Amino acid sequence: MPAHRRRVPGGPHYATVRASSSSVVRPDVAERINKTVRSTDAVARLGGDEFAVVVEDLAGRGDALQIADTLEAVLSEPFVIEQLPIRIGASSGVSLFPDDDETAVGLLNTSDIRMYQAKRKKYETKPGMAPQAKLL
Repeated sequence: MPAHRRRVPGGPHYATVRASSSSVVRPDVAERINKTVRSTDAVARLGGDEFAVVVEDLAGRGDALQIADTLEAVLSEPFVIEQLPIRIGASSGVSLFPDDDETAVGLLNTSDIRMYQAKRKKYETKPGMAPQAKLL
């Protein structure tokens, strides 16, 4: 079976949480994510300012969504860079094996789509944002 079609381990209680944040504080972001998730969860930087968290042994989608909410909350707390507080925005997308896909590539694609949908929704609902500034 080709690598992109291999099944992802973990059975039905497996989730991929994908998060995007500002690259200015990337090392601090990685540290916060690692401190927030369990030692058995896998954290990977996918490139740029995007991270993936692979979580096993969940009761269902609600648990995965709670983890995503927790990560967004933790990342919304200010970072201190050169004695200045810096706030970043974080958005996440969740996909579940086997509900959303049965391959690693499919799970990442689904979580990526959902992350950008969440990001778009945040910008569309911010009061006072000029229409041309909204994400397309």
